[in-house]
Amino acid sequence: MLLRVDDIDWARGIVTIRPETTKGGRMRHIPVSAFVLYLVRQYLEGDRRALIAAYDGEDSGRIFLSESTRNPGRPLAIGAFDEIIERVRELVGLPH
Repeated sequence: MLLRVDDIDWARGIVTIRPETTKGGRMRHIPVSAFVLYLVRQYLEGDRRALIAAYDGEDSGRIFLSESTRNPGRPLAIGAFDEIIERVRELVGLPH
């Protein structure tokens, strides 16, 4: 997941998907609910801040960081993000 902290417009509730991260090379602006922004802020100020402090990460870098023992504090790989989402989907019983 290539989202960066500065891709979030907190005041407007919009996430910008940069063109270099999309298949079609087009910039997108995605509205996000206040609750999702709340959860992201909780992560940024909690777990992510702890990873940055422990592993000298970049405060304004990628949003999602690895907690694995192989790559702690490094940006989460796209495949790893997909695996996490799949595990959560199975855990809560959502269909494919």
